[in-house]
Amino acid sequence: MLVGLTACEDGGPTEPDVLTLDDLSGVWEIASFSFTPNQGSLPAYDLMALGGAAALSIQPGGNFTGTVLLPGIITGEGDLSFPIAGVIRLMEDSEHVRIDFIPEQPPFFTAMEPGIEMSGASFTISDPDFPIDLDNDGTFESTTMRALVVRQ
Repeated sequence: MLVGLTACEDGGPTEPDVLTLDDLSGVWEIASFSFTPNQGSLPAYDLMALGGAAALSIQPGGNFTGTVLLPGIITGEGDLSFPIAGVIRLMEDSEHVRIDFIPEQPPFFTAMEPGIEMSGASFTISDPDFPIDLDNDGTFESTTMRALVVRQ
């Protein structure tokens, strides 16, 4: 998490800011949602750069709702738009979150525990070992998943 130290009245540093669910509450847009293969020659891709779109509304308690548009180039059948909902929970270390989608929307929107970094009006979630079938061969490849989420 990107945090800063502040000085106490005695001039010594205090603890870094700790991420809270209140920090995440609000309306957000997913600006990028990329998958980079950890091995092999498969190409990396970004769902948003390929024409996808997603928006989230996160409540102070961690419940969220939103909409997702997956472009036809990903679905192979035309654009697909669907609602998402679930719960975000902070893990004990405050550097990871648990995201539960209700219901799950495989392959992208399934339960995950990515790292999280907050910076100003955006946050990034990332997972260095996110399994996804990049080439539709029925085998999941290990990828690095990264999503940039921007406050609206």
